[in-house]
Amino acid sequence: MHGATRMILEVTVKHYNFWYLSGTAWGYIESFLFWLLQDLGASRTLMGLTITVGGIAGVPLLVLSGPIIKKLGHANILFIGFIFYTIRLLGK
Repeated sequence: MHGATRMILEVTVKHYNFWYLSGTAWGYIESFLFWLLQDLGASRTLMGLTITVGGIAGVPLLVLSGPIIKKLGHANILFIGFIFYTIRLLGK
């Protein structure tokens, strides 16, 4: 419990901003992706495939997450994830 308490107390404004922006990007993607696809004329099948491909791609990453985190570190993994969500949010 001592480690968790120390971690909570060390949270800075920079950390808060990072998590706020990450959550905002994720929220926009999850909330508006299907509206965007619908506006672009996508079928419901394509909308379902976007979820399926994301889920299938996540399985190997989940299995390999331990070695990847050991090699790159927790902070770098979070940063890389944030970058990919930003690309996904801004990409067209």
